Amino acid sequence: EELRGDRDVVLAAVKQDPLALQYAAATMRDDREVVLQAVGLCGLALQHASNAQQNDAEVVLVAMASSWRALEHASDVLRADRRFALTAVEAHGSALLFLAPSLRNDREVVI
Repeated sequence: EELRGDRDVVLAAVKQDPLALQYAAATMRDDREVVLQAVGLCGLALQHASNAQQNDAEVVLVAMASSWRALEHASDVLRADRRFALTAVEAHGSALLFLAPSLRNDREVVI
């Protein structure tokens, strides 16, 4: 249990297997550096990050660079943010699938 909260151990674990983030202590799943390491290698590791990290636009964009489907695990607030939506769709058009419904009908976001 103690190792799950040890930053060095968790960083080493997520470098080996980014999805190991799911076994880390809550404090480590909220640690920006740990989460960035994990999602940079496997975007879908975002699903195991804290709510705060899932609401961090930079973290989500790093995750999307690895797997655009990571957007599915971003916070509802971020997926409804128009400015973020424009950036996400520019990075990967299929991001539209995971944006808030109101943004999927926004002409500027879609084009």
